[in-house]
Formats: sequence, C-alpha cells, structure tokens
Amino acid sequence: LSGKRHTNGIELEGNGRLTERWEIFAGVTFMDSKIDKAAPGQNSTTGKMPRYTPRATGNIWTTYKFTDQITGGIGATYVGKRYANETNTLYLPSYTVANAMLSYETKHYRLQLNLNNLGNKTYYDGAYTGHATVGTPREAQLTIGLKY
Repeated sequence: LSGKRHTNGIELEGNGRLTERWEIFAGVTFMDSKIDKAAPGQNSTTGKMPRYTPRATGNIWTTYKFTDQITGGIGATYVGKRYANETNTLYLPSYTVANAMLSYETKHYRLQLNLNNLGNKTYYDGAYTGHATVGTPREAQLTIGLKY
C-alpha cells in the first residue's frame, strides 16, 4: 500500500534461569524502515518511514516458581513512536505497559490469572483517518487448561 519499501533491523533476545526457580526473558528490536518508491499519487512519501513501524520495541518478562504448583510473573512491553501516515506528520506516541500473572498447576489442570496493563496506561494501537484506536485498558483474564 505504500509502494516499494524495505526495513533493515536487528532483533536481540536472551533468556535464562537465574536460580532453579527464577527465569527471565528479554528482547529488543531496532528497525530502520524506508519507503523506496512511493505508491502512485503519493510521491511525497519517498524516503519516509512507513506507518505503524516503530524504530524500537522491547520486552522483559520474569517468572518465579514459589512452589511446585504456584508460579508468578511480571513483565513490561515497550513500543516506540510510530507514524500514523506515510508523510510522517502524524504519529502515535511510544508507550510501555506492565503485565503480571499468577498460576496454579497440577497434573490434571492449570488455572492462570493474567493482569494486563497494570498501570491502566492510555495508549494507542492504531490510527485511521480522523481517529485513533485506544489500546486495552487494565484487564484481568482467568483461564483454565485441562491436561489429559
């Protein structure tokens, strides 16, 4: 939709076990995105960044196994500034949201509570002509998984 474009970037991830019960995962992505040749009728976009492409994103997540059945976790996700149009005049600001989880697992089932956007941060997922879509506010999700 934006003609010919390309993205150069790098993604780095790492994970590991800090102790027998404590695990961590982290990742970061850096991207350099450009419109090489504009779509017909959009000549002013050549050399600009395509919309919705942040220069950087990142996440970190850690879990701790309190007992053989109970695990807790907390983490954060970062999304950098993204342009909302191909002329790079409107943008969605960067944001960071924090999430947490608590699970109880047995041989036959797993019960998990996820808490998303702990700080109830207002952020924007996307933008369209005349309006932006707000990201998910603070929420709780309870799931049950059966094992057989």
